[in-house]
Amino acid sequence: MHIELAEYKSASSCFLEAKAIFTDPLDKAVMYHNYAYIYDDLGKFERALFYYEKAQRIIEKIFGTDCLAVGKMYNNI
Repeated sequence: MHIELAEYKSASSCFLEAKAIFTDPLDKAVMYHNYAYIYDDLGKFERALFYYEKAQRIIEKIFGTDCLAVGKMYNNI
């Protein structure tokens, strides 16, 4: 919700809290992807790339490289 409203500080804070709570790798991948989206939208592309790639590595470990989710990650990168 915070991302949709462009409330990036609030969204960033929520993601940092989520990072401490999430234990499931898929949840972490989604969180990293959303965090990357924030940086991408702010024009901080190197930081966004870091989080997109982090999410991508987790997704590839879970589903393999021939997964639609991995393709979506490449699209964002």
